[in-house]
Amino acid sequence: MNIYRQDIDGLRAFAVLAVIVNHADPTALSSGFLGVDVFFVISGYVIALSLMGNASQPFGGFLRGFYTRRIKRLMPGLILCVALSSVALLVIDPDPATSLWTGLAGLIGAANIHLYFQQLDYFATDTGFNAFTHMWSLGIEEQFYLLLPALAWVLLRAPPGRLLWVIGVLSVLSFAAFLALRATQPVASFYLLHTRFWELGAGVMLALVLTSRGTAAPLARRWIGWQGLILLGLLAAMALAFPDPRVLTTLVVGLAVLLIAAPDRSRLLDNALATYLGRLSYTLYLWHWPLLVFERLSPDAVWTHPAVLIALLFGLSMLSYHLVEQPLRHSTWSSGRGRVAISGMLASGLAIGAAVTLSLARPFAPPDAPPALALEINTLPLPSGAPFDPTCVVDDDRRRLEADTFDTCTFPPEPGSDAPTIWALGDSHAGHFQGLLVQLHQERGIGFHLVETVGQVFPPPKTDTPSSRQALVERMLPELSPGDIVLISRLYLTRTEPTSVLPGVLNTWIPSLKPFIDQMAERSVKVVVSGPPPAYSFPDIRACNREDAQSCAVPRARILQPVSEVETALDSLVDAHDNLRILHIFDTLCPEAQETCHPSVDGVFTMRDSDHLNVYGASLLKDRFLEVIDHRRVWW
Repeated sequence: MNIYRQDIDGLRAFAVLAVIVNHADPTALSSGFLGVDVFFVISGYVIALSLMGNASQPFGGFLRGFYTRRIKRLMPGLILCVALSSVALLVIDPDPATSLWTGLAGLIGAANIHLYFQQLDYFATDTGFNAFTHMWSLGIEEQFYLLLPALAWVLLRAPPGRLLWVIGVLSVLSFAAFLALRATQPVASFYLLHTRFWELGAGVMLALVLTSRGTAAPLARRWIGWQGLILLGLLAAMALAFPDPRVLTTLVVGLAVLLIAAPDRSRLLDNALATYLGRLSYTLYLWHWPLLVFERLSPDAVWTHPAVLIALLFGLSMLSYHLVEQPLRHSTWSSGRGRVAISGMLASGLAIGAAVTLSLARPFAPPDAPPALALEINTLPLPSGAPFDPTCVVDDDRRRLEADTFDTCTFPPEPGSDAPTIWALGDSHAGHFQGLLVQLHQERGIGFHLVETVGQVFPPPKTDTPSSRQALVERMLPELSPGDIVLISRLYLTRTEPTSVLPGVLNTWIPSLKPFIDQMAERSVKVVVSGPPPAYSFPDIRACNREDAQSCAVPRARILQPVSEVETALDSLVDAHDNLRILHIFDTLCPEAQETCHPSVDGVFTMRDSDHLNVYGASLLKDRFLEVIDHRRVWW
């Protein structure tokens, strides 16, 4: 069965150019990202025809042949893109780990799953700075490839129409899940196969309907001339910015099905240029996103000028297609049954190993970097040598409170000293003091305990639901010694404009501190409560220029009022509690003499995201912290 149609290559060209335009400038084509959904329909259609053309083979040969073709088609360009992009990231990205791990997941067809869990993470890296975010769609397709071939081989041997009915039912269920979950679970709806199956299924069903007529050719001649109108409608849909993405997604998928069903006599899709760009569409898609991320990471570099980026995009895509993809696709990789698949997996394994080795070998900063720049990281290794996250980070999801978490994350004072232990309690805004606590432990022998309970404040709101934070506090109480210090912090301010104090902080949470402070006074334990840090609005710290003092800056007056409201309410507790100190960190990080607050000091970032300190930012608080706990008398 001859399944090749030049107009489908032309449709691929249209889809990939829509995606590239949208990713480069969303205002130019507001919904151009839906070109990916067009790719899903095309993929379902073409793969279904390929499977039907080989359905007479034995099951083993059928699957082996399919996966061999897929590996030879997809892996060479993918490995090349991931390998070269990873090398570039190690040079220009100060924090390449997220991108590298996404790229590695992409090599095994799991980028969408990896990104799904990343986006559930409270500290998820902005996807605009992840060089392999776009590989989520490859993950969807490759997971679809695991399901469809075996299903097709079995059902194509069943009574006619059985496969169509099964794919139809699965697609209806998938479409229902897409409609239901898009509003309530948007991350899952976007990244996971069960809400994308219907788009690929639409292409499969179209192929089954067309071949039921005895040919995979387009529909009757009465459709002649319609394809231009349908294509115009598809372009109009992609130019819209509809508030509910479910409407446009459904419309685009439907129009894509009509375009494949209709013959092309308009020459809009069936021409030499469109066909050639369609053949390049896979490599254009692979390379466009890393290049855009490189431009964001190095906006002032000559090679990130738009004209240079366009030349690089088409140059890399053409070289990859003609020198790597096509030669390897049409060559015999190895002799023997199944060895092509093994060769593909080995090549992927080598790429994964190389990228992991490079990422692990990459230092946090150049050896000759100033000491401050070497601290421009999110967390320090624990004194035990283990990583802070996930060892001492609990979110009650993927990172759960284990039986040994408390002991693993508690580091006593230096033996023989009378130094206290600092017990840090609270959500991630207690966790961002980790660098400061490690430094105090190393430089002054002060002990510390810190388990960052993401999203769980202390004292917790009154509820019958047990929390990891409360369980840790119950473990802490018997361990307290006179002279110890409890450090409490939390998220105080909203992350939306205009910045304001979170509801419940002033009238509920701060008054709830009083009983705990009194309880600590009975044990001769001091309590230090931290005020809020500056709050910024940048999507990712890498969007800022560390050398420009005004890059990502916000007017100090804009956030001073909510900060002052919190600090004033905290200060009001001090007179009634002799063991209470308030750590004002806003003035340290954004001095009164400045008109703006900015996330860098002397060319070094102080923040890991819009409202959490990195290690360097926390280190700037050391003198202020020591001054606060030494106030009126020396405690050690």
